[in-house]
Amino acid sequence: MHRNTIRRAQMVRDIVEEHYQPERHDRCKLWVYRNMIQKVYPISVRTFRRYMGEYARQEYEDTQLELFNNDDNGT
Repeated sequence: MHRNTIRRAQMVRDIVEEHYQPERHDRCKLWVYRNMIQKVYPISVRTFRRYMGEYARQEYEDTQLELFNNDDNGT
């Protein structure tokens, strides 16, 4: 994933973290998407959901890459 996409996904996640209230049903993540995020970033619901999960996957992939990027030959 490109650096700017990762940055945008993090900004979207920050907005969700700021406005999402799990104990209130009228402040669900879809409400945050429709009323906060869509006004700033013209993205689809599918992209929003991907951003919500993409950041965690990206950290995992970065960790996995470090495991296999050893300079020695592995013997």
